[in-house]
Amino acid sequence: MEVNNDWFEVVERNMGNIFPEIRIGEALAHSGLAVYPLYTNSTTEVDYEVAVAALESGTVSVEEVDQEGTVPHLLVTNGGDSQVFFMEGEELTGGKQNRAVNTSVLAGSKSSLKIPVSCVEAGRWGYEGSPADPQGSGLKNDLGSELNCFSPEVRKSLRDSVSVSLRKQKGHTSSQVEIWDEIDKEQDDLGVKSASKAMKDTYDSYRERLDEFKAQLKYPGRAVGLVGAIDGQLVSFDLFDKPSTCESFWERLVSSFAVSWLKGRSRLTVDVRRQGEEECIVAPDIAKFVDRANAAQWQPHEAVGEGVEYRVRTEDGMEGFALHYDGKLVHGSLLTAK
Repeated sequence: MEVNNDWFEVVERNMGNIFPEIRIGEALAHSGLAVYPLYTNSTTEVDYEVAVAALESGTVSVEEVDQEGTVPHLLVTNGGDSQVFFMEGEELTGGKQNRAVNTSVLAGSKSSLKIPVSCVEAGRWGYEGSPADPQGSGLKNDLGSELNCFSPEVRKSLRDSVSVSLRKQKGHTSSQVEIWDEIDKEQDDLGVKSASKAMKDTYDSYRERLDEFKAQLKYPGRAVGLVGAIDGQLVSFDLFDKPSTCESFWERLVSSFAVSWLKGRSRLTVDVRRQGEEECIVAPDIAKFVDRANAAQWQPHEAVGEGVEYRVRTEDGMEGFALHYDGKLVHGSLLTAK
């Protein structure tokens, strides 16, 4: 791949801080899981629809790239007048197998775009049948958003491998074997049985418990981001450009934190102490964490769709990602899960 050095130099001169100044809200807690809402004074917003709304309205479709299909790509056709936002790790179900998006993407209006994805259903390759057509030969291959997204551990594995691929100038491809391994570990830890090893089955199996976490950790209004901490250990930070996007992804991200909590793999320290019926939470230093991220050496990359991507990996293993459009943050994320 030929590198446009002039483009990179211009982008680097105009980077500034990756994240705007944030305010941290009061913790919402349930068991050992705490969620901290994030707020900003920024009024800069980008015009787009989130994918789930655009898919429901029919202004956008997601399909196999052709009749044969290919595991690492899907075709997004946006017939609307607004851009459409897909979040890294967002699950898309249907087609020949369920996939998850490899990186956050802004699909341009009135456009078609191949997006990079990873398989999250290793045991299926073919359209699912219906009573009228049990072989699936005549089914449409449209995919829809399942309202699930990767747990912090699986998402970090995804981001690690995509960042390595970009450094090697091989595009936004993931290590499919690593993704399958992480999903297998997750299902083993949780005792989930899935004929096709589908990530969706993990969330379906624990729907009642996940609903419990969502009911206790509700979106507080006006928040543009959230931090997930398990027993005092910060595992995930996500910041969006506007409250409506944060609200759209809030429950999905809370569910993903809850899956991590249920596995018990990330509970390395116990900073939650019970006093009677109350929980006293020792909060991670989120502001210091974000300041450290802003001071890191972020590298720009051409985005899959619109905008510019930035990525960083710090010495202590934090993986950072941000998507900017016209100099505005659309989605930024920091992951520390091991």
